[in-house]
Amino acid sequence: MARGASGDETLKKLADEIRKKQDMTRSLDLASKRQMYMLPHEVKIPGYDIASIYLPCDDVSGDFYDIVPIEGGQEIAMFVGDVTGHGIEAALFMGMGKMALSIFGKEFRTPIEVLTRANDELSEDLDSETFITCLYALLETETGRLTVGRAGHPKPVIFNPQRSPKWSYVEGKGLVLGMAKGPVFRKSLTEAELIMAPGDLFFFYTDGLVEAHDEQQEAFGNDRMLEVIEKHGSGSCQKLIDALLKELGTFLGGKPPGDDISLIAVKRL
Repeated sequence: MARGASGDETLKKLADEIRKKQDMTRSLDLASKRQMYMLPHEVKIPGYDIASIYLPCDDVSGDFYDIVPIEGGQEIAMFVGDVTGHGIEAALFMGMGKMALSIFGKEFRTPIEVLTRANDELSEDLDSETFITCLYALLETETGRLTVGRAGHPKPVIFNPQRSPKWSYVEGKGLVLGMAKGPVFRKSLTEAELIMAPGDLFFFYTDGLVEAHDEQQEAFGNDRMLEVIEKHGSGSCQKLIDALLKELGTFLGGKPPGDDISLIAVKRL
């Protein structure tokens, strides 16, 4: 039976759609591999234990982080960021954010200066609905002095069973990247400073962890996160991250998280 012209057109459109989807799949796969390549691989700092994990909820992610030795390893720059939304658009801004912080982190030595410069650079490209939360920390490896700047990002945690209290949030505040420019953004920032003693654990993360919801729409929350840190934070950083993921998986009942998740743990030995 001969096909009509309309049947041929339908088949042609279907074939075109299939080709487009195949091209998109290949592009997403390549983008995902490039994102993974941009993340830090094995990071070794004498006197410190470090572990991290990156869990995108889509093929590509809006989360980014890095741990970068500077000044010949005497200082370590650590940062994590989270672009609003996820998917391809967030992934594009993720690359821009990571690059800006990496470049300015090599030139300037305070979180406020690095975040301000990165904000001014990124604000030119971010639209009115796209923002980046970010935490930037500078660690002097010899002394353990840690300086933290926080641009709208969740508060990191410092934990040590020998501390009183055992855990506390590292304060500091500021607007998210892209919300304001110049003096307005700079004035919004404050830095927190502390000395990491042997046994101190510095834990920072993106909000995909604490905002993950189960089927009853209950959030995983900070309390559960802190309970896991209290229970497993005395061990290795990798064991802590494994424990957090196990607890999260149990909480979600096998359901995948609804947002990207990045977890980074640094302990002074």
